[in-house]
Amino acid sequence: MNIRRIAKLDSLKNGTIIGACVGAVFGAVALGLEQPVDSAGKKIGFVPDTVGKKIGVMAGVIAMYAGIGALIDYAIKGRETVYERPVGVPSVHLSPIVAPHSVGVAGTIAW
Repeated sequence: MNIRRIAKLDSLKNGTIIGACVGAVFGAVALGLEQPVDSAGKKIGFVPDTVGKKIGVMAGVIAMYAGIGALIDYAIKGRETVYERPVGVPSVHLSPIVAPHSVGVAGTIAW
């Protein structure tokens, strides 16, 4: 058996992880913003004011971006090479054969 390369389908794991990391960054930046107030001093905007709500928003943002990352990774069809045999250079090896009453040549060819 002559195996030159072993490849497997690319998993969605790396796209999901990258998407979740991007979502964590964007969520942290969004939650770190100051909540705008109107002229009466009332808070307006989307930034939650309690820790529980902030955790929920952060989890939602991370999940949303993880899903987007998985979809992008799913759209990119590909294979990941697990093993690839080193490519050898074609070669010819010759060896002289000398006997008391004869002469010859032995050889091997590799590619």
